[in-house]
Amino acid sequence: MLLTTCFPRVPGSALDLAPLFQFSHAMAILSKPAGIVPCFSSLLLSVLLTFQSSGAPIRPGDTLTQISPTNVSRSYVGITDAGTRLFRATSRGDVEMSEDNGATWNDRSPGVLARLADITWTGSRLVAVGRDGLIISSDDLGLSWQNRPSNASGDYYSVAWTGTHLLATGINRQTSQSADAGNTWETYYFTDPGQFYGAGGIPGAWALVGTNGTIFGSTDNGESWYELYTTGPSTAAFYDFVFTGSEYIIVGESGTILRSTNLAEWTPIVSGTTAHLQDLHWNGFQLFACGGRLYSNHSEPETLLTSSDGGLNWTTRFSGNPGSLRAIAGGASNQTAVGLNNLSTHSTDGGITWSQPNAAAQTDPPEDLEIVINHNGTLVGMGNNGDTNSGAISTSSDGGRTWTERDIQASRFLLDITSVGNRLVVVASAGK
Repeated sequence: MLLTTCFPRVPGSALDLAPLFQFSHAMAILSKPAGIVPCFSSLLLSVLLTFQSSGAPIRPGDTLTQISPTNVSRSYVGITDAGTRLFRATSRGDVEMSEDNGATWNDRSPGVLARLADITWTGSRLVAVGRDGLIISSDDLGLSWQNRPSNASGDYYSVAWTGTHLLATGINRQTSQSADAGNTWETYYFTDPGQFYGAGGIPGAWALVGTNGTIFGSTDNGESWYELYTTGPSTAAFYDFVFTGSEYIIVGESGTILRSTNLAEWTPIVSGTTAHLQDLHWNGFQLFACGGRLYSNHSEPETLLTSSDGGLNWTTRFSGNPGSLRAIAGGASNQTAVGLNNLSTHSTDGGITWSQPNAAAQTDPPEDLEIVINHNGTLVGMGNNGDTNSGAISTSSDGGRTWTERDIQASRFLLDITSVGNRLVVVASAGK
C-alpha cells in the first residue's frame, strides 16, 4: 500500500500530518541494513595527547577567507558543475575547483574549520552545507565565503538548487529552503522520525528522500508536502533524487533504484548491483549513479552506473575495490566522481570508461576518516564503525602515509573533535 498524505508547511515548527487521500499501489524495495546515521544522547570523552588542533567555530555573519590545502586524507562528500568549472567539497571543510574537467584542482576552501556534507551551484553562487546547521556561500567562485544563518542546529546532509529555490535537508527531517539564492533561509521540521539524505527537483516538482523508504513530494514550491509510504517488513533508505524532465529517479541502499513519471506511483528498477547508490546526476541526456560501501568494514565496491533511456535500464561502467564514491557531476562528455579517502575518478567519453580511482598514497587508518585535524605536522583522524557504533582515533606524523591507532578506552560512536589547550576533546554518543 502506498499512502499519500498532504499537509501544509508551518514555518519554524513541526509539521502535523493531516491525511487527505490515499490510493493503493504495489511496490518492491530491497532490504534495509542498519541506519547510516545513528542519533544518540551525547557525552564528552577527553583524551590527553601532546599536540593541539587548530580551528575556530563559524559564527553568524562571519566572512570566511581562503587558506592553503594540507596533505591529509579527506573524504569527498559533494561535487557540483558550475558551467566550465567543477567544485568539490570534503568532510573536513575543504572546497576545491577544477577548470579542466577534473584533471587538476585548486584550493577554494572557506578557511575556517567546518565539516561539510554537500555543495551546489545556483548559476551564480556556490552554496555548501554541513554540521550544526552550517550554510556558507560564495559569489566569487570560492575566493571568499560568507556564513548564511539558517536558524537550524542539526546537521545538514544535502543541498540542491531547483531553479528557483535552494533546499537543504538533514538530521531529524530538518528542512530549510531559500527563495533568494541562499541569502535568507526558512527552516521547518517533520514530526515523524527519520532523516532526509537527499533533495531535488525543478520549479513545481520537488522531492525529499531519506530513511525507511521515505519520499516527500511538493508541487507548490514547498508550501505543502505529500508523504509517500511503502509497506512491507523492510524498506530501503533513499539517498538522492533527480528529475530528467519527464522521469523522476531515486537511488538508495543495496542498489535500490525507483522510477516514476508522476511522483505518485514508483516502479523498482533492476540496477545490477548491491552497492549502496548515494548520488545521481543528469547531464541533459544521460543518467549517472555512483556509490559503494557505507562503512570501511563493508565489502561493497566502488560503483558507477549509467542509463540512456530515462532510468529504465542501467549499465555498470565501473566496479572497483571496496570503497565508496559519494558524488558525481559533469557535462556532455566529461564526468568526475569523488568519494571517501581521496577517491576521485574521471571519464572523458560520456561515462563509458573511467580512470582508476586515485586514493591517497598512504595506508588506510582503522576506519574511514570523517574529520582530520592538522597541527604542527601531526595529523589526528577521527572515524567510526557503523555496524558497532564504535569510533577510532588515529594519528600520523608523516603527512598521512602511515597511521597509528590510539586507544580511547571507550566504545562509542564519535561525533566531533576539537582541542582545549593541550587536550583533545572528543564528543561521543552515549552508546547502546
